[in-house]
Amino acid sequence: MRTAVGPRAAPTTVRRAFATRAAKKVEVVLSKDVQSLGTTGSIKKVSPGYFKNFLLPQGLAEPVTEQVMEKMKIQQERDAAAQAALKDEAKAVATALSIAKNFTIKKEANDENTYGRFVRPPLPLPHTRAREKRVPCLVPSH
Repeated sequence: MRTAVGPRAAPTTVRRAFATRAAKKVEVVLSKDVQSLGTTGSIKKVSPGYFKNFLLPQGLAEPVTEQVMEKMKIQQERDAAAQAALKDEAKAVATALSIAKNFTIKKEANDENTYGRFVRPPLPLPHTRAREKRVPCLVPSH
């Protein structure tokens, strides 16, 4: 029985190794928004190399652990409280605007109390010396 020796033997073993390794994914929590993955706080499965070589060094993601999950839960509660406060403030502004739209201010306008009036300044006249300047004639006159 003959066995393959040299470059023909390696591709099948290498392919099998990559096939088993590619199926493994690592769960990570995104620390910042990543355009190709998702938003802050979302849990994603990524390849170990992508996490180790790109996401972790740039501080874009952390591995999923109990400590990280607690930190994310606290952050989500803070964000929800801030969102609720912002919503209450927006409601207060909306109420104030709805009350204010019923009022009208009337004032007579005339030349003395009109604001924003624009008066164009007179155009400067061309300088008289410029008109008197003579241009030499190239054609001899007889």
